[in-house]
Order: sequence, then structure tokens, then C-alpha cells
Amino acid sequence: MNQPVYNPAPYQPAPYPPQPQPPQVQQPYPACPGQAGGAPVPFSPGYPPQGAGYLSPAPAGAAFAPYPPAVPAAPRFSAAQQKDPRKTGGRRAVNLMSLLILLQSLLMVGLQLAVMGYSAAVGSDLIYRDNLALIWLTLAMSPLSTALPFLAYMLVGKKDWSSYLRFEKTGFFTGLLLVFAGLSLCLLADYPAYAVEALLESFGASSPSSAAPQIASMEEFWLELAGIAVLVPLMEEFAFRGVLLSGLRRYGTGFAVVASGLLFGMAHMSPVSVVFASLAGLVMGFLYAKTNNLWLTVAVHALNNALSVVLNNANLLFPPQTAALLLDALPLGFVGLGALSLVLLLIFRRRQTFGRKGPDPVVEARPPLGPGESIGCMVKAPMFWGVAGMVLVGAAILFL
Repeated sequence: MNQPVYNPAPYQPAPYPPQPQPPQVQQPYPACPGQAGGAPVPFSPGYPPQGAGYLSPAPAGAAFAPYPPAVPAAPRFSAAQQKDPRKTGGRRAVNLMSLLILLQSLLMVGLQLAVMGYSAAVGSDLIYRDNLALIWLTLAMSPLSTALPFLAYMLVGKKDWSSYLRFEKTGFFTGLLLVFAGLSLCLLADYPAYAVEALLESFGASSPSSAAPQIASMEEFWLELAGIAVLVPLMEEFAFRGVLLSGLRRYGTGFAVVASGLLFGMAHMSPVSVVFASLAGLVMGFLYAKTNNLWLTVAVHALNNALSVVLNNANLLFPPQTAALLLDALPLGFVGLGALSLVLLLIFRRRQTFGRKGPDPVVEARPPLGPGESIGCMVKAPMFWGVAGMVLVGAAILFL
């Protein structure tokens, strides 16, 4: 029986017809750092072209160069929560402005102690017996204690005066209406102050004594009028609207108006004065923010102080019956004039006066703080509570 012959050669199937191959393209491999050129590398269509930046040449005979290892991506969320620079900056600004108000009070107390010490050293109380000399002394302390800390802030910080003290034109008619309207709102702020005074007296508090000396002659009257109705408004408007409000305004106009108004009120220490000055500060802050004209707030402040001096010395200036009539009629007359001014503003200058304005590019360089954020900036500022502590001390003195 025939046996099949074992063939040791492996079995190979019949070859398929030859398939067309894509053409081989020679592409220079990018040079490594420090090399003048690179070796040509065969490139097959279908693979991504080799980009620059590989640190080693492709191995010999390779069809393409391998990609470098992927760099791990940064974590999407940081472990530490990022602080909002608006809130941090607003809190620091409130701290700084509150510190300047504390320096005002310390400077005033220091000046008074220096005068008392000098009088005791020379053994003379002439300055306290001479009413005219006491008025001069009071007027001299006002610019020093009120304006000096804020002036130092502007000079040491090398601030841009034109962005803090602004005097943009508003027109005579519009400006006059705004001044009368602002004055009437300030006069209306007397009524909440009277209510607070009556409430404190019902709990046993004494009436706050006026720091101004009693006027006994026309010479003293004109001197006090010049100081309280001219010098004091200039110094306080420079400090509180010009510097303080503008220093806070970069974090929002609403935040600056409210915070500056509260700080302006608390700088007066006595609870009754705090209520009136806070409301008046809101009015004048709004007026300055809307018009960017510091002269208008100076005019409102000056008229309010002048009216106060005239009413306090009405018995010196007028007969008793006329003085009694003026005490009631004069404030009501200015309130009525202010109400008429508001109506005229609504008719002729509504958009200019009460329209919403966009952020001021001069002083507002970031999104404004919201109401909750503004309150948080004031509450979290330690120096703000230092100023509030002065008010509490002033209130406690009334019960002694």
C-alpha cells in the first residue's frame, strides 16, 4: 500500500492579487533643540503631521514619531476659596475712612487738652471768660481737626485731586433747584432727630449741651456765622463728600453714599446729632454722586448752618415777637421752597436728576457692591465699630 510522502514545507495558501499601496512621502523630521536640521522620516497619510517641539528624533525606520506624554491638567477647583477683591477692597476702604474719623476726634480732644494745659500753666482763664476769644479758638480748631487727617491721606497717598474733588457744571437753574431741594430735605431731618431726643429724655437722658459759645454781640454773631456757615461747610464737605465718599465710590456709588452718610453722622457723636447728620449726609452724598459738583453740597451745608445760627440767635437779631414767628415760619418756608424745587426738577430735569446713570469711569473701575455685600463690608470693618463706639460713649454721657 502506497503511503503519502510527508512534505516538511509549511502550507501556504494561494496568494491574493497584489493590492495597491499608498505612496510613501518623505517629510523632514523637526530638529531637536541644538540641531541644525532633522533626519527625513517617512510619512504615511492618515497619521497627523508631526509638529514642532519634540525633544528626540524618531527611531530609524519608524513611520511616524510618537507624541510626547500628555501633561496632567490642573484641578478644576482650588482647595482654597478665592476672596472677592471687591469685598476685600470695600472693607479696607471703610476701615481706612473710619480710622481718619477716629483721628479727627483724637485731634480735637488733643487740641482741647493742649489749650487747657496752656491756660493752667500760665495761670489764666481769659480764653474762657472772653467770649470772642473762645469763638476764635473754636473756629481755629475746626479746620485742624476736621480736614487735617483727610488732607494727610491725600498727600501721603499721592491721590489724584481731580478724581476726588469734582466741580462739573450743572447749569445755574438746575443747580439752584437742587440746592433748595437738598436744603428742604436736610431741614426735614430735624423731625426724626427731635423724636430721638424726646425718646432719650423719657428714659432720663439730659439734653445735649451745645459746644458753641453763647452770642452776646453782633460782632460775635458775624464771627460765628462766618465760621459755622462758611468755614465748617468747606472743611466738612472736603473731608466727607470730597475725600471719604470718593474713596469709597470705586466699589459702588450706592455703597459710598450710604457708608459716607453713616460715618458723617457718627462723627458728630451725640445721638441726636447722629440722626440728623446721617440723614443730611445721605442727602448731600446723593447730590454729589448725581452731579459731581462739590459746590452744590457746600451750598446746601452752608445754608443749613446759616439758618441754624440765625434761629439760635433770633432774639439778638429781631424783636421778641418777630423772633418767635421766625422760629416757626422760616424752616417751613424753606421746606415749601424745596418742595416746589423738587416739582420743577421732576418736570424739567427728571432724566438729568433722577435718571439712572452708568458707572462713572473716573471713580468706578469695577462692578459695584450689592446691598448685602455693602452691609457686610461695614459690619466686618473693625474701625467702623470703633466709630460706633464713640456714639455709644456720647449716648452714655447723656445719662450721667
